[in-house]
Amino acid sequence: MSAELQAALSTLLDRLNAVAENHGEIFDTDVREQMFDAVYLSVLKPRPGYTLPERFGMYEPEGNRAVREALEAYAQQVLPIFEQLQFTPQQRLEAFQDAEATTPDGLTPDEFFGYLETI
Repeated sequence: MSAELQAALSTLLDRLNAVAENHGEIFDTDVREQMFDAVYLSVLKPRPGYTLPERFGMYEPEGNRAVREALEAYAQQVLPIFEQLQFTPQQRLEAFQDAEATTPDGLTPDEFFGYLETI
């Protein structure tokens, strides 16, 4: 896996982990599914004209805003790399679910987004 892609994913996880400190609902199934849908439509299989939602099911506006900002930064970082490497949606999914990218306390992508076998 590209070191740049792994670093971008680690940064995303760190940012979401920071959100979790004040907004534990980030681990709720509904929030996880909404975050995954946003990544799916913006990064894994980008839909033309898609924009990230303002809300992800977080209880407070600042939680929603922090999630959106983290996902937006991740997308801006990885999309050019995916395009340059000509990654298929499946390769993008594998890079996004890289279990070697963790938070300092060991949280992996599946703990924030769930897991999808194939696209």
